[in-house]
Amino acid sequence: MKNYKILGKKAFEEGEIAKAKTFFALAKKPSNSDEIDFLIELCEFAKIDSYNAFLIYEYYLASKKSKSLFSELYDTIDAITNDRMDFGYEENANYDDILAVSYQNNDFKKNYENLIFSTKICINSRKDFLNLIEKIVENGMDEIAFAYLEQAISHFKYDEKFQKITEKLKKNEN
Repeated sequence: MKNYKILGKKAFEEGEIAKAKTFFALAKKPSNSDEIDFLIELCEFAKIDSYNAFLIYEYYLASKKSKSLFSELYDTIDAITNDRMDFGYEENANYDDILAVSYQNNDFKKNYENLIFSTKICINSRKDFLNLIEKIVENGMDEIAFAYLEQAISHFKYDEKFQKITEKLKKNEN
């Protein structure tokens, strides 16, 4: 007898999403319905956002399977699909929202990474942008800071604070 769940995983990993969904549907049994329902939903999500779907799939593979895991993964898919976290705003997080969320549980790095994957960030002022970059550097997220600074160099190259941040990043690199 064919193991449709394994065939579905292989198809998913190869990017054959429709085929994977079919295999998962064929693999559904009462004993594995939570997991299979999640994998079918993940296939649907992959049609919309394949990059994040594959990240969630990797997390699923690395995690111990439990009912709470599937609930957490469904919530992640919902947050990404809605393209925001619930800040009371339609689609964006501003600088104050970012700070409030990022410092929860005193884990700026983890919270900020979760935030940037789940919401659009909208920084409205030069000062807030540079303060955010500074906080990112202070928390050891140099690659993210470099990416932001590369995009902004033409707008900020003569700004004193911008120059201090880039100098700090250069020191960190050595």
